[in-house]
Amino acid sequence: MHNQNYFPATVSGGIGIYLFDYKGGEVILNDEVVDSRSTKVFTLTANASDFDSAGSATIIWRCTISQPHELQFVLKGEFTTKVLFYSLQKTVINTYAIVSCQIKDLFDGFKRTLYL
Repeated sequence: MHNQNYFPATVSGGIGIYLFDYKGGEVILNDEVVDSRSTKVFTLTANASDFDSAGSATIIWRCTISQPHELQFVLKGEFTTKVLFYSLQKTVINTYAIVSCQIKDLFDGFKRTLYL
């Protein structure tokens, strides 16, 4: 978040990461302060262990059998920003990220490492 104001801003809200209907991760911000005239980066981290067994099976299928070997994650949520006594600003997030994956490449690299 970039705060161009001369006063600190407070950010609250959350964003989730989804693969179809499977939720794989989430980040919640509770009154995080962004200093005046500065930029602060918030990071969302999710891994396959956050998905249930159906979500994990979908990931394995799409990275091994399904073409192209890509996963499309949807990011959904909203954040509220407050600066002094001004009205609250709400930002709705609804976007996606495409991640290339191929489990075969991971195993091939692992085999080469073992035989060296």
